Amino acid sequence: MLTNFAKTNPNLVFKGALIDGRPIEVSEIKTIAELPTREALLGRLLFILQSPLTRLATVLAGPVSNLARVLRAVAEKSRSGPADAAPAS
Repeated sequence: MLTNFAKTNPNLVFKGALIDGRPIEVSEIKTIAELPTREALLGRLLFILQSPLTRLATVLAGPVSNLARVLRAVAEKSRSGPADAAPAS
């Protein structure tokens, strides 16, 4: 917020800062100011942690889905009965 205020008010100039008693240079202040919010960083972390689990679930569900499609096709074919079958010549 302070960096946004400094952008619109040229009289405010950062010369340095202290974080936990450690001096911070102007370039580091700009880098820190450009960091995403805590919520955005937590969201990214959760996405990164969730991604491999989601891919694993998709891979494991693949054979089950294929089996379900085959069983549905067999059931539909058996319901249609021999009337749909091509006549023997």
